[in-house]
Amino acid sequence: MRLTNRYPGPASCCWLGSVVLLTLLPEAAGANRPDESVARYVPREAGLFVEARGADDLLVSLTEPDIWITLAELAGQPARPEDAREWRSRIRDTIGMEPVEAIRLLFSQRVAFVGEGPGRAQDAVVLCRPRAELPIADLLQHWRAQPLPDMPGGEVYRLRHNVGLAVRDGLLIFGDVAARAGMFHQTVAAAGPASDQETLAKDPTFQELLARVPADPDGILFARLNPNWPRFIPTSQPASQPTSSLPSTASPPVPEPPGPLRGASNVLLALHRDRALLHFSVVGDGHVGVPAKAMELTRYVSKLPAHTLLAWSGWVDFPALVQAIETLPERNVLRMAVMLQGRDGAAQRMLTGMDGPICVAFGCVSPGGRPATAPPVPAGGLLLAARQPAAVEREFAKLVDYSQSIYNLLSLKRGMPGLEPIRSTTVAGTAVRVLDLSPLIAGRDHGAVGEVHLCWAVDGDLLIIASHIDWLREIMLARRGATPGLAPVLDLVRRAPTRDTEAIFVAQVGPIADLGRQWLTYFEHTAAHVLEEQYWREHQPGGQRTRLGITVTPNIEQRHLRVVTVDERMPAAGFLKVGDEIIGCNGRRFATTQPISEIVESIERSNHPRWVDVEISRGEDTLPRRIPMPFVDPVQALRRAIAIGQFAQRVVYHEDFTDPAGARGFLTVELRSSASPLFDFNPASTPQPVGADPRSQP
Repeated sequence: MRLTNRYPGPASCCWLGSVVLLTLLPEAAGANRPDESVARYVPREAGLFVEARGADDLLVSLTEPDIWITLAELAGQPARPEDAREWRSRIRDTIGMEPVEAIRLLFSQRVAFVGEGPGRAQDAVVLCRPRAELPIADLLQHWRAQPLPDMPGGEVYRLRHNVGLAVRDGLLIFGDVAARAGMFHQTVAAAGPASDQETLAKDPTFQELLARVPADPDGILFARLNPNWPRFIPTSQPASQPTSSLPSTASPPVPEPPGPLRGASNVLLALHRDRALLHFSVVGDGHVGVPAKAMELTRYVSKLPAHTLLAWSGWVDFPALVQAIETLPERNVLRMAVMLQGRDGAAQRMLTGMDGPICVAFGCVSPGGRPATAPPVPAGGLLLAARQPAAVEREFAKLVDYSQSIYNLLSLKRGMPGLEPIRSTTVAGTAVRVLDLSPLIAGRDHGAVGEVHLCWAVDGDLLIIASHIDWLREIMLARRGATPGLAPVLDLVRRAPTRDTEAIFVAQVGPIADLGRQWLTYFEHTAAHVLEEQYWREHQPGGQRTRLGITVTPNIEQRHLRVVTVDERMPAAGFLKVGDEIIGCNGRRFATTQPISEIVESIERSNHPRWVDVEISRGEDTLPRRIPMPFVDPVQALRRAIAIGQFAQRVVYHEDFTDPAGARGFLTVELRSSASPLFDFNPASTPQPVGADPRSQP
């Protein structure tokens, strides 16, 4: 038996994906004015609220299929190229308009998006105030809206495909009318003329966070965070197990979230626009103290090569990291690796000799001996600040030498190619040591990667480690000022980083997209099978089967599964509760006396491996739950990066801890104004900034 449509179809959520990142859009003004904001119509319990106005022109650009799919998935809506086509068809079928026409007519004044929470927006509501010259009565007639007299508050209608429509003070509220306890019904009740329900506009946390951002933002995003999200861990266990508790091992320490999100239950982003620059202020309700040590991270990031694609600089408590690794189970892979490679204490001495600040930088190189059509290869670099860099380098060399010896012994036994001895050379006047790792990937990369190195050198107070000697050379030249650095990119920010900045992040997403398109084209001609999702379903790190993280007992007579426990580290945490009755999965109710087998089979055959839709009975309510699942698909991640790079050119983020009320984050997005590349990714040379003086380039 097929479940009724509990999730809003593309017609009811036709703008959901686009509106989720609406705070990225310019031309949205005054979104926090209490007399205008639609937050006074939104139930206080809403976990995701996005609002802006005057954004219809840019919303149209976001309907491009790849961008729409990316935003839809961020909203918790599984999406594929064929879904985009169905979405457009549903819009025409439901309201008799093309998507572009609908956006221009309905969203030109004010638009908002309301969902249960980040990543849990499948049951969501869109609120919009159409253009003044567009009579709502004419819209209702054109849409053949059917009145719903049993709905409280009056002026509630049903459109095709279970799309609900309510009219309040010239505001249109769209949502899924079939979900009786869903967000649409909650919003209609809160927006009623005689409603006594608390709204988001009166929520003390919302008001407090809004008061901490600069006045009069052009757009806002408010989200209540799910504390279980960072704890997702892949596993090869089946999707569910009857009544028995599944064993688990302690996982490595999870990296802390950015400062404003650390310890926060709620977060708010406010947008201020300066032409092509979108400046965001990020605040949360967690309280983080000022760092005990000034790090001046800009001196690391600003001197990276100008064509760096990704860079992050922050602080790591290395002694605490060593202690955390030592507390892991004896058979934990990370602990075993440290123990095997550091029996003489080299690993511990190296880590404890670090000074704290580190910097990670990714660029690209073009190794020789590859096909002429092969695009540049990503290369990574790690910059480690040390109190005694020469001593740290000696300990690192010991670890590399020991690892090489172990590998060569194993390679002799198994008939694998061995590694050549570490060699010494000079780069930019500095002694460099190089271990050629190319034999490890020989015959496995279709000749596209070419060379892979482990090379390192001491430069001032830094130990610099890189995956290719060419990238190490570029880093060192930029640090000496011989080639352009990233300082101009850091100058894009509205508020400069301070000595108390705990993290800086730079992403040149436009160039990443340009390089990604080259790789997709290359794979289409050389290894088309890796572009298929099925390939990655069969090559997941933890196997093809994943767990929801629950134990259940089957009710054979009613064909239900009763939730007995929910593992807080697993995907179901925050979505399912003990006592819930699972009655169906992925659009179908359980139809046999083996509901456990049905749910396992349904998950394995799901059309969307990133999500599992379950139907639960909780008390008197029947609720849909869409659970995000850990799924690794590098090709899809690359497509999403390309889509974002079509919209934005560069992104810069840093943190400030001087506000007594808590940490603040500052994010700047530079919009992409042209399809022309920022860098020239010539496979035969290092990428150059377009239009720059070639004499100043490496």
